[in-house]
Amino acid sequence: GPIDPDTLTIAAGETADFRISLKSSLSFAGTVALSTRDLPAGANAFFLPNSITKNESARLSIETDTTTTAGMYTIAVRGDDGTLTDDAHTVLIVTPAPSFSIVVIPPTEPVHPGDSATYRIAIDEADHLKAPVDLRLTDADRYPWLAHRLLPMTIDADDEAALTFLTGENAPFGRFEFQLIGKSGTTTRSARVTLDIVEPPPPVRPIPFTPNNDGFNDYVLFEFEELETQPGEIEIFDLHGRRIIELRGKMRWDGKDENGNVARPGAYLYVVRVGDKILRKGVLALAR
Repeated sequence: GPIDPDTLTIAAGETADFRISLKSSLSFAGTVALSTRDLPAGANAFFLPNSITKNESARLSIETDTTTTAGMYTIAVRGDDGTLTDDAHTVLIVTPAPSFSIVVIPPTEPVHPGDSATYRIAIDEADHLKAPVDLRLTDADRYPWLAHRLLPMTIDADDEAALTFLTGENAPFGRFEFQLIGKSGTTTRSARVTLDIVEPPPPVRPIPFTPNNDGFNDYVLFEFEELETQPGEIEIFDLHGRRIIELRGKMRWDGKDENGNVARPGAYLYVVRVGDKILRKGVLALAR
């Protein structure tokens, strides 16, 4: 027929392509201008070329919008040579545009400089989703202290992806926001991903501590990564240099000396060692 195909199904937001050919008598030598009628609301038609002669063909592209109402439309293609007009018809079936949302779990993740944060990426509220969702992250490449991995970069409605941020030791403190873009067919959705880079807690805390058995700040804690992987010791001294206690195994002090006597309020010196290496020296405060 003069229009091929005579029926075509697309989703709202997609483009339908047809081939238009001219049927005429052997003696016809004119040029026929092409136009359309009865397009769906929000759709546009384009011919390439806009006119044809005998034995030529044109491509008709009908671009729909994601808001185009689903339904069956009979499209008229009119040919006009300046004297006569004639219509040919094709059927365009428009199905609903695919719809979905992107879920980021958790939406915000706090990390310390040098650490990593991982988010789960899932698809929710999927409707008429015929193609997988392609994922990409915006704005992450502008930070030289930040790297990221997004795997896989294409997921189905019942799958998940993992987004991992890798921060450098020189990462600044603050909140950084990114957009995760998902595209399926003609439908695009986005979700916000927030990375909070926060100052790590001090390895010796709290200062002061109050060992009065009220359940709040009763111990001073010594948290060093080296002490998690190898044995170490912590020595507590008063300001005169007298050793109060040596801690091994448990890396916290309850404010008592080696004989179980309660130490007086005031300032104390501490030395943290691993083998022959001194990790940290400092001052802590005991209050009652």
